[in-house]
Amino acid sequence: MRRYIWLLGLCLCIIAALCTWLWFAAAPKPPTVPAKTLSKTIQVAPIQSQSTALQVPKPECSSSSTCARLDVQTLKTNDPWLKQWIDLQIAEVINEQLKKKITPPTLDAVLKQYLKQSKQWQAQYSRNRPYELKVSSAIAYQKNQYVLLQIGLNAKQEEITIKNRYYFMVADRKSKRMIAVNDILNPKQQAQFEQWVQTAYKKWRSQQPKDTQKEAPKQLDWRKADLFFDQEGIGLHYRASEISEHADQFDLYFTAQQTKTVLNPAIYRDMF
Repeated sequence: MRRYIWLLGLCLCIIAALCTWLWFAAAPKPPTVPAKTLSKTIQVAPIQSQSTALQVPKPECSSSSTCARLDVQTLKTNDPWLKQWIDLQIAEVINEQLKKKITPPTLDAVLKQYLKQSKQWQAQYSRNRPYELKVSSAIAYQKNQYVLLQIGLNAKQEEITIKNRYYFMVADRKSKRMIAVNDILNPKQQAQFEQWVQTAYKKWRSQQPKDTQKEAPKQLDWRKADLFFDQEGIGLHYRASEISEHADQFDLYFTAQQTKTVLNPAIYRDMF
């Protein structure tokens, strides 16, 4: 009899333990707290679709065989102001190629004028070829709000052939404006900047042909240069024939330390 009572007690214990386990297993679990993620905020988000080229629509022309050959590309961006600014810079570059400038320049207006100028050239002589124009654009570099735009130009106009002429422009997307060299310099370091520019220019000028040395100015006006920048520092760009009629292209690069020395500290912090 005692043995049966002992077996009954053991069974009851096992049943109670099993019920307790089942109750805990079915009980709702506390929610899992996700780990905190660290976020880094930059002043202006990088441009999206920065490499997407858009073909600029060509103005209507009555005859494709006599029309100027146009291949003009702009860029698609997620920044409406930047898109407008890029189109304006492309229009400015094309406007430079026109005898009669358009004011204010727009892409549509300068392309129409380009076609008109080509037709006028062809009307002078039956063998005159129509103009050819190819313009490409790219975001060469960007850091925070600063964007470097590169525009490439190839053209055939009358007796002039232009190959691989490049233009550089820097935009500040935060203040929505184009910036030049003078806008980013520390005023206290301008004399030092001037010295570095003139020293490099003197060396470059001495390496040019004698005729070019004679026609090129003794002092370089760095305010007229195209500004560019990359991860290392800033630079100045002069296109061929820009310093003087027969001068070669001249590019002046500043080292990282030189750049840090001459730039406005607040601008340097965001640009590099």
